[in-house]
Amino acid sequence: MRVLLAVLLAIPLLLLFGTLLTAADPVFGHLVRSAFGIDVGRLISHTVVITILSWSTAGYVLALLHRGSSPLDRTPAWLPTLGLIEVGIPMTALALLFISFIGVQAGYLFGGEALVQATVGLSFAEYARRGFFELVAASGLMIPVVIVADLLLRQDDPRTVRWFRRIARLQILCVGLIMGSALERLRIYYQAYGLTVDRLLAGAVMLWIGFTLGWFAFTVLRGRRIRFPLGTVVAGLVVLATVDAINPEAVVVRVNMQRAIAGAKLDVQYLSRLSGDAVPTLTTHVDRLHSAVRRTLITALADRWGGLGQRDWRSWNLGYARANDALRGAVGGLRR
Repeated sequence: MRVLLAVLLAIPLLLLFGTLLTAADPVFGHLVRSAFGIDVGRLISHTVVITILSWSTAGYVLALLHRGSSPLDRTPAWLPTLGLIEVGIPMTALALLFISFIGVQAGYLFGGEALVQATVGLSFAEYARRGFFELVAASGLMIPVVIVADLLLRQDDPRTVRWFRRIARLQILCVGLIMGSALERLRIYYQAYGLTVDRLLAGAVMLWIGFTLGWFAFTVLRGRRIRFPLGTVVAGLVVLATVDAINPEAVVVRVNMQRAIAGAKLDVQYLSRLSGDAVPTLTTHVDRLHSAVRRTLITALADRWGGLGQRDWRSWNLGYARANDALRGAVGGLRR
């Protein structure tokens, strides 16, 4: 009965993370489809919807049934507890899934473009472009998984706790390697296509995920659960404040402008869609671009911001004001 319960717990986890990983990597997805004949796209959509609805429903039900609070350093009394078999089998199954994925990644990320081209018909840059956000999602979802597993684990048996901590450390190591794969994809993508705000922010989120998992190992897996929430929240606030301070759109502009000056193609359409925070940096570097690209970019920015017309005071903001001032000089220089 305990083994059956463990299998039932493992199946949804394997479906959730398996669909994310197969979507993240065309090679891994090809191997899974060849082995099981799974429609990955349909499975992903169904799994995501079922997971969100089930998680939300369970949270509301638990909140209604149990209004009391429990100290963070022990499992709440109203939660069911599970033994090593019920927790260990799902966690080990996930670890084996991650190890399989990492093995495929090692072969293809480090095997070169020829191997990827021969297997899935994609260039190396296209291969790296796909699945980055799925890898970030898979890494982030491991945080609630290990937290819930620790909460449900029966803590009165030292042997059970020791084995769980070993399995959890293996999980964290595997997730760290998956995050390394995602960062390698980000590097390859940057070399081929430049940088986007979404990928820069995803990289910042990955830093927070990495810290959170490491902090989990340092606190919860060493019997110091009460320290975990505060450190996680503080780290998140630090990452958020840092991202806000560096102005991610300006960073993206500087990186892509430097690539364009070095001879790479500049995505004018994407840059012109950025907010007013990016415009001063754009106009600062625009004189170093080829004249045709410079004219196209300034024209697109002028169209994007309403031809430099005055906005109603209710829609005024500092970013628009700075963009307006920067564009006046850029358009004036273009007309001269």
